[in-house]
Amino acid sequence: MYRYTKTNNLVVVAYCYMPNHFHLVLKMKDDLESVSKCMRAFMTSYVMLFNRKYQRVGHLWQGPFQARRIVDKKDLSSVLVYIKRNPAEAGLTSSETDLKYRWLFIKKAFDCTEGLT
Repeated sequence: MYRYTKTNNLVVVAYCYMPNHFHLVLKMKDDLESVSKCMRAFMTSYVMLFNRKYQRVGHLWQGPFQARRIVDKKDLSSVLVYIKRNPAEAGLTSSETDLKYRWLFIKKAFDCTEGLT
């Protein structure tokens, strides 16, 4: 993922990989098209790797990725809380304060709020 975000001038703010989906918060440095390019490249390469490893063909994802713009600091905070709670709500950790879920990352230095009100 980091290779694709760096290539497309994006910063990973948070991610959470779940067994059947993932959440990803990216900070754009340029235009919205960079997010589409990044996701297309990442998802295509992941499907190819997965299909090769498990000797299968065809689609892996139900449909295209969904994206929305985070408009302010309050919105960002809500999104990060939702992502942080996701593993606990799915029964993958004992509670939302259990940060041992290895597929969860939230950037600690909030330089990601620059440009938000």
